Amino acid sequence: MQRDNQVVSHIIGINALVWIFTLVMEGQGIPLNLYGGMFYAISPLFQPWQPLTHMFMHGGFMHIAFNMYALYLFGSILERVWGWRRFLFFYMSAGFGAALIHQIATGVEAYMLFDSIYPAEDWREIYIPVVGASGAVMGVVVAFGLLFPNTRLQLLFPPIPIAAKYLVLLVIAFDAYFVIQGIDDGIAHWAHLGGAATGFLIVKMWSLNRDAFY
Repeated sequence: MQRDNQVVSHIIGINALVWIFTLVMEGQGIPLNLYGGMFYAISPLFQPWQPLTHMFMHGGFMHIAFNMYALYLFGSILERVWGWRRFLFFYMSAGFGAALIHQIATGVEAYMLFDSIYPAEDWREIYIPVVGASGAVMGVVVAFGLLFPNTRLQLLFPPIPIAAKYLVLLVIAFDAYFVIQGIDDGIAHWAHLGGAATGFLIVKMWSLNRDAFY
């Protein structure tokens, strides 16, 4: 009999090990985020493995801590409901969906600035990698909100209770606000929205077959 949450535990473990290894290598002068982070597809720094590897790279401690806490909190329940195979498919799909939407959004931004998806060589966006599991985790949060909309959750900041469906709306509204306002705060908000949209679509498609879904 397989234990519960094996995929969630493994994903958290892999992320933690990669983060520690990244810190060690940075101490040796080797910035792994420049290899594993995801660059704009037109960037000379882009590599085909980056849409996958960027999901396991992180910046500071709070970045990985928040992502892994959210993954454990919501993903553990989804894995018990769906089983590890379906959850793994869902998680990776949300991550790839986040990467795709981020690439498309960057291409649109480049076109608006340069009338071409091929930007000027000195455009800073082509030299900034995207790292983190946030897009995949956003998909997980959205899925939880769809399956358990009235579950009461206790926020850490601020320390107030909130229904899962309202938490989902809140985090999506937060990312949408920054996108609409064009605020550059160093966070890949389009990737968050891409993961959320991918998660929403997968859950809705799976829900068409209620006998096999939930």
